[in-house]
Amino acid sequence: MKTLLPHHLAALAARWITPELAHAAGLYSVDSHDGVALVGRNGRGDYSGIAIPYKRRDGSIREYRLRRDNPDLETGADGKLHPKAKYLSPPGAPVLTYDPPDVAKCKPDTPLILVEGQSKAPSPWRLAIHETDTRR
Repeated sequence: MKTLLPHHLAALAARWITPELAHAAGLYSVDSHDGVALVGRNGRGDYSGIAIPYKRRDGSIREYRLRRDNPDLETGADGKLHPKAKYLSPPGAPVLTYDPPDVAKCKPDTPLILVEGQSKAPSPWRLAIHETDTRR
């Protein structure tokens, strides 16, 4: 079974994502070797991080993105170092929207909430079911 390392669980918890929700979303930790294989890169640098599956409506995996623990750094216009390529896809992968768990079960008139970064996408989903028997 694929799991999340404690530091990944802590990072997700800071984004209001529980271990149960992370499991439902299929998130799991990868080391640098597995991260390289996941996104088909050359293997230079650190590719450890969180694997984020992009699922089809039938639940099968279309592809993965990787949220890197230690992305490369670049100097910004302000002269400070900033993360570069924190999220990676396989080369040539199309731009896809990330659907959190059970989004296919939503009604067509359900409001759409856009968030920055796939690892934050399950947070509004948790809000929709937090302390209620029915989805908001």
